[in-house]
Parts: sequence; C-alpha cells; structure tokens
Amino acid sequence: MMKRLIYLLLITLVLPCCSPEAEQAIDKEQAQKSKEAPVGQALRVHITQAPLQDQPRLQAKVLTNLPKGTIVYWQGDVSDQYSKLEIEGREVEQPWLLVKTDKGQEGWVFAGAFEQGLPLELQMEALLGRSLAPLATAFRKAIDGKARVPELCRQAQQLATELSLQEQGRNAAQSSQLARMLPELRPTWLEAEQRQQWFVDYRAFLAKAQQSPSRADDALLQLYFMAYPVDSIGYICGDWQIEAAPGQVYSLLGRGRHLAFLQALEERSTYRDEIGPELDGLRGRLLNDILEKGVLYWETQQAATAEVQQILQAEPPLLTPGEQGRIRERLLQLQADSLAPNFNYRAGKLSPLNE
Repeated sequence: MMKRLIYLLLITLVLPCCSPEAEQAIDKEQAQKSKEAPVGQALRVHITQAPLQDQPRLQAKVLTNLPKGTIVYWQGDVSDQYSKLEIEGREVEQPWLLVKTDKGQEGWVFAGAFEQGLPLELQMEALLGRSLAPLATAFRKAIDGKARVPELCRQAQQLATELSLQEQGRNAAQSSQLARMLPELRPTWLEAEQRQQWFVDYRAFLAKAQQSPSRADDALLQLYFMAYPVDSIGYICGDWQIEAAPGQVYSLLGRGRHLAFLQALEERSTYRDEIGPELDGLRGRLLNDILEKGVLYWETQQAATAEVQQILQAEPPLLTPGEQGRIRERLLQLQADSLAPNFNYRAGKLSPLNE
C-alpha cells in the first residue's frame, strides 16, 4: 500500500513539469540562450594562456587571460597592425583578431595564439580583402595540392597582376607578410612609376615539374628560364630586351636572341595541347619587340637587319603567314633607313624619353 502511494505521488510531481506551459517556458529559455550565444568562427587557444586585450597591440590593457583550450569566436575584424611574438620557441608575426568569449566578453587576441595560427582563408582575407583573398587562397591550396606547372604558372601570373593593381592599399608590414605567405611571387619597387609590382619566381615550380609525369611541365619552365636567365623571375623585360635606366627599355634585336627564342618555342610546340597559351604569349611578346612602332633598338641598324633576315630565312613554322608578311615589311623599312633614328642606343645616344 505504501509503495502505491509513493508511486502516485511521483506521478503527481512529474506531470506538471510536462505541461504545455512548462514546455513553452523551456523552449523560450533555450531560444533566449541561443540568441545570446556568440556567433562567428570558433577558434581554440593553443598556448598556455592568451591575453584578451582592449586594443590590438602588445602594450594594450589586458581584460582577462584565456587559458589553453578556451574557445572564442572571431567577430570578423582583423587589425592592420602586425606584431611579432615568440611562441613555442619560434617567432610568429600575425595580426590581432577581435573575438568574443562564450560569456560575451569582447577583445583582441594575437592570431598566433590559436591552433594552427590564423586559418589560411582568414589570413588572406586580412591581407587582401574579400575580393582578392579567394584567388590567393586557391593558388596557395593548388601549390600544396596536385596542380600541374602550367596551371600554377597561370594562377601565379593572374595573382601577381591583381596584387600589383591593389598594392597601394597595403602597408609595408602587410606586404612583407604576404611575401612570406606567397614565396612564389616577388614584390619589386619600380622607381620610374613609384610603385611596387609583383612578379612570378618560376624557380618555385621546379619541384612540381620534377614530380610531374608530363614533360610539358619541364618544357614550360625551360622557356621561362630562358626568357629570364638572371634569376628566373618574370620581370617586365625578357632576355631579348634591356632596361638601361628606370623606365627606358630597349630591344636587343641584332644579338640573335629573338631567333634563338623563336627556335626554342618551335622545339616545344609538340606540347601545344598543354602549354599553348604560354607559347602564344611568349611568341607575341617577341614579335612585338620586333614589329611595334616606336621600339628603340640597342644595337646598330646593320645588326638588327641581319637578324631579321636570319629569321625570315629560317622560316619558323610557328609564325603565321601574316606574321611573316609583317616581318618582311619591317625588313624593307630597315633597309630603307626609315627607322634609322631608333638604333644604336648602346653608343650612348640620348633617349627621346629624356628629351
């Protein structure tokens, strides 16, 4: 009898908790907690303790210390300022992240304090903004993945172009950090234009070429090494040109380099299916150096005329009939002395660019 009374009493106590009113109250409380929960990408502290500070700098006020394993939530803001700290025996240079704790406290934490540091996508976004970050992130992942050399070169060239266009918005610390993250690209100061431009370092793809089963990868790098023999960096001038002073570029037609490079392109034309755009691009630059109006030539008129004759005699199969016709026209101009003032700048003649 006593057991039955106890059983009935328990049922009486439990039933009110399961009423619709009680369930609604529980649902409302859970919804309120969900609204108050921090939003943003979760990051885990991986050092002994990470100071949560009121400003993104080393000397700022410490609001609290976050012990190892603490989860915080990135609020989307990244500092322009980068700081250097020694973490676990190595020097780390990273920005600061605005984060919020699960208790709602907000502040700045050094990005290197988190597991794996700042995720790649966030690093790129912090340095480049949302428009350019996906391109840089895709390139970095392609380098670390199985992408072939032609695709990597194309991505690197596109990225170098975009970085150069947007360089004005970055400070020196950001550019330095970006160069460390993208060692395949080299920033170079252009004195004549008073700006920094990014170029591709083709040596960076040697390991990829060695791993590739396709000989087209080697063929493409050989062309780039031939085009940029000093340090394999794809500067503005190819090996068929010379920059005698900032902004003053001269053609080296007459030294045999144009003919030699056309022959090198022809030898690698068997890989056209894989590197066709690169073959056409290099050929176009070479022909422009011979045919464009206003080109200034470093060598004498006689030397340039002799090389153009050699090119026509060789009849490189990769040249279209139209291109061969334009080269013949240029030969006639050379022989008629109509281009005479544009030659022999190696002799110290004053460049029209400075007149």
